[in-house]
Amino acid sequence: MNNKLLETIVKERSLKNEKSVAINRLLVILLACSFDLISYFEIYSITQIKPTAITLIADFSFITFSAGVLFFLFKNYYNNLVKYIIISFDYLIITLILLYDPTISKEGQIVIWSALTASLFLFYLNLLRYSKAGTIYSATLSLILFSLISFSSITSEIDIIPMYLGLCVLLYIGYSLTISNLTMMEEANTKLMMERYLSPQLVNELYKNNTSIEPGGKIQRVTILFSDIRSFTTISEKLPPNEVVRFLNEYLSLMTDKIFLNNGTIDKFIGDAIMTIFGAPIQGKDDSLRAIVTAFQMQDALSELNAKRNLTSSPMEMGIGIHTGDVLAGNIGSNKRLDYTVIGDNVNLCSRIESLTKYY
Repeated sequence: MNNKLLETIVKERSLKNEKSVAINRLLVILLACSFDLISYFEIYSITQIKPTAITLIADFSFITFSAGVLFFLFKNYYNNLVKYIIISFDYLIITLILLYDPTISKEGQIVIWSALTASLFLFYLNLLRYSKAGTIYSATLSLILFSLISFSSITSEIDIIPMYLGLCVLLYIGYSLTISNLTMMEEANTKLMMERYLSPQLVNELYKNNTSIEPGGKIQRVTILFSDIRSFTTISEKLPPNEVVRFLNEYLSLMTDKIFLNNGTIDKFIGDAIMTIFGAPIQGKDDSLRAIVTAFQMQDALSELNAKRNLTSSPMEMGIGIHTGDVLAGNIGSNKRLDYTVIGDNVNLCSRIESLTKYY
């Protein structure tokens, strides 16, 4: 798949996730601030330790930051710089809260376990951004956060070495998940794109044999099939545009099913015409036979469509040309757009054969 296209897809998905996180971040901090205000004004005691002015300052700072992030995201101001700023501020605010918020106990093991939980929570939150560099950056900040809190609160009652090792293992698992998700997205989008041109069985065969369709081309013996509805231009002039589109979609869907049933590769749709290849990208011993079988099945499908649309008195007819020969098969086009296709004299010859069906 084109790297720029994948980057665009990942960026759009990560922006949607970032917006969801920003909304939930703001809701959570508003709820926490409400509890702190209730405790601060002694309306109802929610925490064992009464919040102080420092707690409220931290809350309102977090609210301001969260609201600012949400504003910029909904204005679609999102790039790598914004992403790293958001990650940095999340860690900074959590660190300041753990260090200076009086409602969080600094005695014993509580603050260390709180630091470990916060480090992992912020790190795994970052996995929604689908960024290798962002994941590494977040993992580094998680280690810094845990180190800062644990060394400032270390006691003889707890051995932090196993906690460090556990944290490192979980950070590595998170980084592996990021790589796996990116690979899965690339493969899924590539497979989806390929299934628009190739039969699902053929796509599965390509993946099973780890065969990729590389840029460029090679000389290959294939069987080409051209099909075209007779006098479709004249027919379409008598129908409203939406009816023409509806008919074409129904017709092309039926023909695609027959082509894919016989493991053909759809090269392109040219209006009502279809160019199909048998033998590329994977060559078979029965390519010509499958092309002929497909032609008969396409004719039968058109007959069924005529009956369905009550066109038995003046049925639509289809011309089909089939030819086998050597062609150049591969990804051909510009550096911004490539199409898997075949070119050569044998392609032109097959097209002319199909045109002759108007007279013979």
